[in-house]
Amino acid sequence: MASFDAEGVVIYIGTLSKVLAPGLRLGFVAAALDFVERLIAYRSFIDLQGDSVLECAVADLLDEGLLQRHVRKVVRIYRARLHALTTALRRQLGGFVTFRPPSGGTAIWVTTRDARTMSAWNAAAARLGVIFDAGGAFTLNGQPARGARLGFACLTEEEIATASRRLTAAAPHGAARRAKESPPKSPTRS
Repeated sequence: MASFDAEGVVIYIGTLSKVLAPGLRLGFVAAALDFVERLIAYRSFIDLQGDSVLECAVADLLDEGLLQRHVRKVVRIYRARLHALTTALRRQLGGFVTFRPPSGGTAIWVTTRDARTMSAWNAAAARLGVIFDAGGAFTLNGQPARGARLGFACLTEEEIATASRRLTAAAPHGAARRAKESPPKSPTRS
């Protein structure tokens, strides 16, 4: 949108937390100069001091092209991890969960037939050492939901395979068998 913005009304906001490290708490804004100046003034009310050393270090990474190279590498890694997870889910849990592979990001949303099934699966998976965010954690009222967020960014492909086996073992009796008997159709891309 920003590339087509002839009027200067689009504000592009991003973070470097997912690209570099969540602890950096460093983001960026690309917008019209007058907006950026007002934003800087408001920001000074919240935080009188930034981390100028960190900001300069990241600016150097940008200037030298190292950050861009790092992003390309991380995108390849995340894409491979996403592929490993979606392949395992289709193979092992295709009759139990449904999902649509995301076009990017570091997590995938899956759904089961109902919220009760999701809650039981989440608890059983936790007992086997696999922790994931059930959908109720993302609702305003905290009520159980039939969806869940499975993060994959911090796992190697080998760890994803192990986690997938444990998720299969945690599924209600027969879910993995049903998945093998009736493999799902190839999902559509979002």
